[in-house]
Amino acid sequence: LVNAFVLNRQQRLSHHHHEHNNKNHLRAASQNPWQVNDASLLHRTYRQDKVPADIDYIIIGSGIGGLWLAACLAKFNIKTVVLEQHYIAGGLQHTFSRGGYEFVPGLHYIANLPLCQPLYEMVADSNHAITYNQAGNSVAADEGLMSSHDLRIGDLPLMHVREGIDNVREELTKHFPEEKDAIEQFLCIMEKAKWQAGQFATFKIFPRWLQFIMSQMLCSTYIKYASMTTEEALGDLTDDGRLKTVLSAFGGDLGESIDEGSFAMQAAVLGHVIEGCYYPTGGPIEFVRGLIPTIRSVDGDVLVKARVDEILVEDGVATGVRLGNGDEIRSKKGVVSDAGMGCTLLNLLPEEVVDTYLTDLREHVMKSSGGIGHTFTFVGFNASCEELGLRSSSYYYIPCNATKDMDASAIQEFYRTTLLDPNVLDVSAGIVFASAKDPMYANMTMPGKSTAIIFSEAQSEEFLDLLDGEDKSSTLSKGIY
Repeated sequence: LVNAFVLNRQQRLSHHHHEHNNKNHLRAASQNPWQVNDASLLHRTYRQDKVPADIDYIIIGSGIGGLWLAACLAKFNIKTVVLEQHYIAGGLQHTFSRGGYEFVPGLHYIANLPLCQPLYEMVADSNHAITYNQAGNSVAADEGLMSSHDLRIGDLPLMHVREGIDNVREELTKHFPEEKDAIEQFLCIMEKAKWQAGQFATFKIFPRWLQFIMSQMLCSTYIKYASMTTEEALGDLTDDGRLKTVLSAFGGDLGESIDEGSFAMQAAVLGHVIEGCYYPTGGPIEFVRGLIPTIRSVDGDVLVKARVDEILVEDGVATGVRLGNGDEIRSKKGVVSDAGMGCTLLNLLPEEVVDTYLTDLREHVMKSSGGIGHTFTFVGFNASCEELGLRSSSYYYIPCNATKDMDASAIQEFYRTTLLDPNVLDVSAGIVFASAKDPMYANMTMPGKSTAIIFSEAQSEEFLDLLDGEDKSSTLSKGIY
């Protein structure tokens, strides 16, 4: 809620309407290699006469998933229109400026670059190649540690998450020498879960009977731990509360509580992190700038300020959408929602459609907590990252007393529910210095300045008092889903 409150009030770039032409896709020949005509590329505002004719698919939401799918379909000459309710395309890949500072509200690392980079390049504009900076090896303050994340947990010494499983094993056993067996078991599960999750998903292309056989034969570890929570799995591995907290430190990256989230996903996140973490030069908005030209190459488009209120369904088939202003847009082949499972089932699809076709899926969504809310604080410094000695590694702080055997999920719950409590002086948080992750771009766009993002888990309900004159129950529902 706080994040949305801030972002909706930014005026980053011109919102003038410009007609699309190929020249707008090319980088401007200027001193700044990242300068592009953003007004027509990222800020093409919806009007009914701008909607392409004969749309194959409508895609709701311009997050990285929606844009990548639209670009992939364009490679097969399938035309889409991507509808985005924000004033800028990109979802959490977008950037915004305020007071001379540029902030990135979403992505702060990409793990397993050899897998992820080709996925972008196979569908992106060939003129828009992206280079990457490695976290832990971007600025002088990194000291060549190659540490993507630094963990400060209670009274324990600062721990570094470095590339390579041997480095992780060494770091953990250094701090927990009596837990070598538990650490080794965890790392073994982590490696299997990391790769078996992808295999399990790939098997979905086969007939159901073959899916079952192949999954049971090749993905047994993933299946076992996917149905266990992180809290349950770590309880089987060790009784050391401090080690549990360390091994679950990346729970925040999943947006789920430790006592609800799947352990297989928890292990997979750490498994990919130790493959090395990278940050795109120019920031994550560069992905958006590379994907939109592909979408438009087959006369598709990406339109902003186009809030979808309802998916139109006829005889069980999605045929179009109705926008907030009442306009209806139709497609020949269907509608894809990149707005999230909860939002799609509970807000966008008509209730009678869900009652008829998707009752089981709705029940699963209703049982879910909807994910954990977070607050974001955007900080600007009047000094460069070099002057301040900022590092490119992400910093996670969990302020438990390591001399006490405090359960990891209890720590998470305590600091999430007391974020606004003035009597609790500490806070569990993560800090990211985007300027240090991408120093060359930062020096070109805001010389002599640097930025940080501080994020912490929070309860959406506690922020309702900030909403004057609004329907608080409606706002809360939108915030959760």
